[in-house]
Amino acid sequence: MLNSLSDLHGYVDKGQLTRELGGSLEYCHSQWIHHRTAIENFAMTVKTTAQMLQKFGTDLAETELPNDVQCTKDLLTAHTDKHNNLKDELKLALKQGTTLLGCIKEQAAKSENHKLNPDEMENQTTVERLLAQLDETENAFEQFWCKHHLKLEQCLQLRHFEQDFREVKVSLDSLMDSLNSLSDTGDCVARVEQLLKELKTLEEKAQPTVEKAQLHALHGDQLIQSNHYAVDSIRPKCVELRRVCDDFSNEAKKKTDVLSKSLQIHVGIDKVNQWSEKNQLTELRNLHNQYEVVLSEDIKTTVLKALKRLEDVQEMFEKRHVSLKRLTPQGLQGANNLWLAELLITPTVASSQLKLIPNKKKNIRKAKGGIKIEVMHEESQGGSTHVVVTNETEESLSNRRR
Repeated sequence: MLNSLSDLHGYVDKGQLTRELGGSLEYCHSQWIHHRTAIENFAMTVKTTAQMLQKFGTDLAETELPNDVQCTKDLLTAHTDKHNNLKDELKLALKQGTTLLGCIKEQAAKSENHKLNPDEMENQTTVERLLAQLDETENAFEQFWCKHHLKLEQCLQLRHFEQDFREVKVSLDSLMDSLNSLSDTGDCVARVEQLLKELKTLEEKAQPTVEKAQLHALHGDQLIQSNHYAVDSIRPKCVELRRVCDDFSNEAKKKTDVLSKSLQIHVGIDKVNQWSEKNQLTELRNLHNQYEVVLSEDIKTTVLKALKRLEDVQEMFEKRHVSLKRLTPQGLQGANNLWLAELLITPTVASSQLKLIPNKKKNIRKAKGGIKIEVMHEESQGGSTHVVVTNETEESLSNRRR
């Protein structure tokens, strides 16, 4: 028990006592209550803000990524708005703590020695600790948010990539179907030329889509190089796009090659049918042998028929040539030989010329193969000789002439 203030000063330094107790300590009880209340409120704000950030981080971590573009956009917008709201809350809390710390530090300017008393020093330390805690919470949340926001942006990139992939793939498949449905066999020159024209038109039509697919595959490569989280999903799609583009290009080249060779074949067949050149048999056979691998069965059949017709006619010429040699009289003059050859090789001309010849003495001989040959000599000198070649039937003769 102390009897006076002087006895108290013997136990407690005057610098630790207020003026009411004879000391020099600056103290205002109402101000102390105000500061302590503000500090408690700030501490509660820091705690509440940290809980909100933690809860939001948990929600983000448990969120499933959407499977389409629009839902991903909506989720990205919702999370960004929530993040911005929490950032505003953080700013308010930081402003509250900074203001409170400033008020506490102002007390030093009001004191005689420009120093804070022990209570104010403790309050300052408490506020600074709360501000540091709030700053650490904000930094941790921002790091998490940056990762989450990047994942959402990559998810949106992925959904755009997948959507564009599906659209381009559908277009490529449609073009591929059109290409596959385009025949690579034609039954005549005009048809093959029309098919080549249609093929060229289809290739021109497909060019923008093919270029878009290649650019999209390149975009996928860029996403892979940027360490996208869905590399295993992007890479196969890039491979698929390039594969389909290559398949279309290769198939188009193959059809162009086949149709071009078919065109040569049909041109050769037309030349054969028109009897325009003597070397058509060899030329057509060479084309057939050269392109046999790529020719369709229909074209092969047409070529073989044309070759057979050529061989039949060539064989006919050879047989008539042999018959001519056998039937020519020993004393026939060179000019008569030429005239007789013309008659034998050109039955139509021979027929028309024979109608102008008067009745002569006839020698009738049977040649091989059932062909009846009439050889007519003039009775007087045996000079001019005429030969008539006919088949057993008029129909057969007509076919030969054709």
